[in-house]
Amino acid sequence: MLGLDIGTKYVKAAYFDAATERTTVIRNENGSDLFSTTVIFGKEEYRPFSRRFGESPEGSDSTIIREDVLAMVLGHVRERSEYVLGFEIKDAVIAVPLTFSSTQRTAIRKSARLAGFQGELVLINEPTAAAYAHASHLQSFTQERPVWENLVATSQGLLEEDTKVATKPTSIGATNF
Repeated sequence: MLGLDIGTKYVKAAYFDAATERTTVIRNENGSDLFSTTVIFGKEEYRPFSRRFGESPEGSDSTIIREDVLAMVLGHVRERSEYVLGFEIKDAVIAVPLTFSSTQRTAIRKSARLAGFQGELVLINEPTAAAYAHASHLQSFTQERPVWENLVATSQGLLEEDTKVATKPTSIGATNF
């Protein structure tokens, strides 16, 4: 399963191999672990998070929508991951900002599906992902299962909690969402 951290300007990806208990950080073609969220068509730049993600652009004659732009970015990350790892990737755990609404989460899911993630798709809040990452360093998880498997095993509960949080106001946080 590929882990993705989607930010406003960059995406980071890592793959956890349960058999070897090793994590592979996916690097782009230039060797960086950051994948830009900017997509360029001709002379115009498009960013999926330049306005409120998942909401229709007002007064736009552009046929390009943010979900499509993010799908292109995620598709590139998935393809690069497959190239680096040498096998097909269908499943993903995606960390999203705590303040994302249900509409925004639905748009992320749509983008991930368009990008080719056709298997299990788990969205979790960034603080939840950070807590899992921290706990994995403290080895407080069940030792029989690696972190990502623990995460997937408990994803139902996480999604229920994330859904409660997603119904709260989204005015907290960065201004470029």
